[in-house]
Amino acid sequence: MLKKTTIVCLIFLVFTSLNVDAQQISGVVTDAQSGETIPYATVSYQEHQSGVISDLDGRYQIDV
Repeated sequence: MLKKTTIVCLIFLVFTSLNVDAQQISGVVTDAQSGETIPYATVSYQEHQSGVISDLDGRYQIDV
């Protein structure tokens, strides 16, 4: 039982240490001419092949 608990703890520590380097990119999507926010716009980060949709106020946040 002790060996199983130790293995589970080690696996947990490995996965939590992998998330230490995680960063966030955030911002607001706006129209270039009018400056108005754009709700529900798709924002993608191609280097990590991830993306999100902006909220009603045009804000977004991507975990990379």
